[in-house]
Amino acid sequence: MKRSTTTKARLTRRAFLAQGSAIALVAACAPAGTSSPSAAAASGTPKAGGTFVFATNVDVAPLIPGSTATEDHQRVLSLMYEGLVTQDLHYLKGGALPEKPWLAESWDISPDGLQYTFKLRQNVKFHDGTPFDAEAVKVNYERATLASSPYYDRTVAGLSAKVYNYVAKGEVVDKYTWRLTLKSPVGEFIRLMADRVLLLVSPAALAKYGPAGIVDNPVGTGPFTFVRRVPGQRIELARNQNYWNGAPYLDKVIMTFITDSQARLAALKSGDIDFVLAMDPDQAAIYAADPNVNLVFNPVPKTWVWMLNFKQGPTANKLVRQALNYAWNRDALVKNLLLDLATPAIAPAAPANPAWPPTRAPYTYDPEKAKKLLADAGYPNGFSMTLLYGNKGVNDQVNTLIQSDFRKVGVDVKLEKMEYATFLSIFSKGLPDQYGAGQTFWDTSAWLGLWLDSVFSSKFQPPKGNNRSWYSNPEVDRLLDEARPISDPKKSADAYRKVLDVLMEDAPWVWFYHDKGPMALRKRVKGLDITSSSFFDLKTVWLDA
Repeated sequence: MKRSTTTKARLTRRAFLAQGSAIALVAACAPAGTSSPSAAAASGTPKAGGTFVFATNVDVAPLIPGSTATEDHQRVLSLMYEGLVTQDLHYLKGGALPEKPWLAESWDISPDGLQYTFKLRQNVKFHDGTPFDAEAVKVNYERATLASSPYYDRTVAGLSAKVYNYVAKGEVVDKYTWRLTLKSPVGEFIRLMADRVLLLVSPAALAKYGPAGIVDNPVGTGPFTFVRRVPGQRIELARNQNYWNGAPYLDKVIMTFITDSQARLAALKSGDIDFVLAMDPDQAAIYAADPNVNLVFNPVPKTWVWMLNFKQGPTANKLVRQALNYAWNRDALVKNLLLDLATPAIAPAAPANPAWPPTRAPYTYDPEKAKKLLADAGYPNGFSMTLLYGNKGVNDQVNTLIQSDFRKVGVDVKLEKMEYATFLSIFSKGLPDQYGAGQTFWDTSAWLGLWLDSVFSSKFQPPKGNNRSWYSNPEVDRLLDEARPISDPKKSADAYRKVLDVLMEDAPWVWFYHDKGPMALRKRVKGLDITSSSFFDLKTVWLDA
């Protein structure tokens, strides 16, 4: 259901409040950056069997780690693949999830902070029976770092750069010991190692299928094994009966691809699916009113933004970028369109990030100030630009509202929408010259101070990283270099806050809101913890009936 005007959005809000004012109150009390455990994680005796079906609005392919960085993609992959380090997806205290050993049982860090030696878990096998050991880790490392590897993948290398750009060398110490040597100390390196771009693939499967074929034949060590993918429809997984950490309760997991929000609503209400991870704001009360459904919140550190073209055009001017941050109406966006199921963003980093909050005063809605800044920048009559974005969620409604606000200060924005996977394939290579901005959001790794490095350092412009708007500021680079080696949490947070303050002034993005993440879950689903993460441990999930 699309809303293209503020008037329609207000009518929607009245309807929403009429259906369930209690939901608006719950949403207002669920602050971004805190965990919201599911009511489904209730007591009871777990039962084996059954099929758990969850719906996403984005088709997922290819099925290989490191091929894309989208949460939908990595959510499915993390059921089949695992890494050396993981996050505690049962941590319900809010904030950043703690890391814990996984395929690595433990690690040692050298006194100078340069060497990380991982002791690997023994008696683990990939789904095809291939033993997991240090040689398997080496094959995966070289796939992302060594151009001469037969399995080298440039896309994987680019997305893994946010970790491996800091690494000078990876080496096998013995059969179950793997060592990484860094170029210089990185205080949050273990947290980086939990990133899902580093999930590990069976070396035998890579040899069998090759870099092209492996994308349709996923083979990992995880709790579920691949059954089949029906393009544009669903992905089917089955219980890994031989999983090293104990077999899951569920027989099968199906991720179904449903683009239409009304169709997702109907499927959940009918019982065809168990879990909806995306909904239109005005549907929250409808879900909550269903006696068979729990409305839960998943407030990950997610910030919806427009990344502005720093390389050329009007947005290369700081005054223009500042003007755009003054030119949009936060109240209209959050209250009238998002129905208080989000909070306005005051900085590019989310509240869960250790650098938050900034010390610089946030931007406010001030169209007159925006006009003056545009005039000072040499654009007294405004200018035109094109926004690139994907067909996901409420992007149409949000972008239309922002387009209207910008038009009031003389900035004419053309909206160019495309299929989400196509958008990502273009945008991940860096914003093309013809666009003034690209819309995206960020949650994975966003609770790291080091996340600021990965998206704002000039070192990490594509293809070396995720600085997709080509932002470059020597002062930011210097401050990031100073912050990176600090391991003490408080000192690290203070150092990254200095970076955030400069970014606030420089305004490389327009930052809009933090989604509180309303999701709907049928009450028959038990054992699912909803933490401050986009990912879920389905090994512990069971179905009551």
